[in-house]
Amino acid sequence: AVINKNAFVGVTSFTGVFLMAMPAASVVACASALRGVNKKLNAENGLISGYEAVEDTLDANAAVLDARDIFSGGDANVYGIKMFNSMRIDEAILYTAAVVIQSEGALSDVFDSIILSKREMLAYEERLGCSGWIYNYRVLVGNRDLLVKHNVEVQSKEEESVFTRSGRQVVYLAVEGKVAAMFVVGYSADEQTAVYMRELERAGVSILVRTTDSNISEELVEQYFGLPRNFIKVISPVAGLMYKEMSEKQAVNEPCRVLHNGSVNSFLHSFTSALKLQERRRIINILQYIGVGISVILMAMFSFLSGLSQAGAVQILLFETLWTLVVAFAPKIKKI
Repeated sequence: AVINKNAFVGVTSFTGVFLMAMPAASVVACASALRGVNKKLNAENGLISGYEAVEDTLDANAAVLDARDIFSGGDANVYGIKMFNSMRIDEAILYTAAVVIQSEGALSDVFDSIILSKREMLAYEERLGCSGWIYNYRVLVGNRDLLVKHNVEVQSKEEESVFTRSGRQVVYLAVEGKVAAMFVVGYSADEQTAVYMRELERAGVSILVRTTDSNISEELVEQYFGLPRNFIKVISPVAGLMYKEMSEKQAVNEPCRVLHNGSVNSFLHSFTSALKLQERRRIINILQYIGVGISVILMAMFSFLSGLSQAGAVQILLFETLWTLVVAFAPKIKKI
């Protein structure tokens, strides 16, 4: 207005700068990003309800997983059985199945076809295994330390090492104070689960694991899933019971934020997608700030040099459209 000595030109310049500086792309880009993420999640019955859900996810510093879920189906197997003290193999499998299935450990699916009529008084001893009473017999299922703790004579570590080569583990069965059988077992990691876990690690989210399997330790999970040392934490039996109770509790009138179909991969996919969506929104905001800065500089330059003759309504609309496309599609280069 001062340079042109025309108040109308000043008002027009101000209006042009204001319009050019409007972050018109933000809503479109953020909505587009949310839609793109949910399109993939919907394929497996997952959903992120909105950016409020994303904010809730950012408050989480840990995810709790059950060892039975991360080593599910064919990810845990029995590769061999060695019998002791004249125990019949069918009885050994029957006793072991009774304990393992009720404990809902990682090996429970392996013994899932075995049905027992009586399973009671089962207890999990941290990092050792499970003990219980079956048909009035004291039954122990776990590692050698569990048997030693209960004064059961067990083979030496040297004899055991013959069966633990190639990363295999052993699970002992003891009945009435005597070793009855030794199961040679192995675990394998689902690659997609491993990818999601590594994404949580990069995001600074810890992973807590509930287990009743004496073989599953922090080191084993970290090794199988390619995670850094001291990233996994196996929670205590008390914390495990609390987690189990909370996970089985039916929610009533709770806000619907991040959804999954119940599988561990669906859960982790929804979780990591929410974290990545925040990254994408951050990129969108940065690009929008850059666009606002460019538009203000251009409008100011046009105002002083050409008296707005090169910055009409058409030029403003073209710039906003072009920058909206940049803001909407540039963040999608990084896949979710």
